[in-house]
Amino acid sequence: MCSVKSSPHEGAILVVDDDPDQRWLVENYLSEKGFSVHTVEDGEAMWKKMDSHTYDVVIMDVGLPGDDGFQLTKVLAESHDVGIIMVTAANDLVDRVLGLEMGADDYLAKPFELRELFARLKSIIRRQMKQSSQSVSAGDEDLYHFEGFTLDVKQFLVTHNGEPCFMEPKSLDLLIFLVKNRDRVISKDEIMSSVWPGRVVADSTLSTLVKQLRRSLDDNGKDQRLIRTVHGRGFQFIGEIGDA
Repeated sequence: MCSVKSSPHEGAILVVDDDPDQRWLVENYLSEKGFSVHTVEDGEAMWKKMDSHTYDVVIMDVGLPGDDGFQLTKVLAESHDVGIIMVTAANDLVDRVLGLEMGADDYLAKPFELRELFARLKSIIRRQMKQSSQSVSAGDEDLYHFEGFTLDVKQFLVTHNGEPCFMEPKSLDLLIFLVKNRDRVISKDEIMSSVWPGRVVADSTLSTLVKQLRRSLDDNGKDQRLIRTVHGRGFQFIGEIGDA
C-alpha cells in the first residue's frame, strides 16, 4: 500500500550545481543522513525535476551555465513553495543580500562544511513542518479511517494497518484538507490557498502534489480511487470514511 518506512527520510532535496564532484559529495553525505536527494547540473534540468517531483529544499549554486542561481531563485521562490539555500564561491555581503532578496531562505559560501549544510537544512525543514501542522485546523474530528488508513490530524500522521506511512508535509496538508471537505468538490484556488497560505503557486505544482499523494495512497498517480478529478472544477476525496 502506502510508502511504509520504520524511519522515514528526513526530507526531499534537489541539488542544482554544475560541478559533478560537488554534486556527488553533497548527494552522498545527505543520503547517508537520511535525505532523499536528486541532483541536476543546470536550470533547464531543474525545471524538469520540479515538474515531476516535490522537494522540501533546493540547494542552488549561483554560478550556473545559462540562467544563473539568482535568476532561478527569484522565479522558483515566486512559483513553488520550497526552501532554497544559495551556494556561491564568493563570500560577499552584496551576493548574500541579493540572494535573500531573490527569495532564498539561507546562504552558504564555498567551501563549506557539510555538517553546516545539514544543520541549515534541518532548520528549514523544521520551520516547514511547524507551518504545515498549523496551516490546517483540526476542527471537530481528529481521526479519520478509510481503506485501512488512519489519518490522525492532531499528530499530523497517517498509518496503514497500524504501520506509519511516510508522506511529505504538503501531501499530508492536502490529504487533511480534502478529507475534511469530502462532501464537496474543492476548487484548485481554494486548495492552493489552504495548502500554500499566502503564496502564489502554479497549477502544475498542485497537479504534481495530487499525483504524489495518490501514489502515497497506492494510486498510480492517475487512478481516482480515493481522489477524484473534476475537470474544470477541482478535486474531491471520495474514499469511504468509517470506524476503525
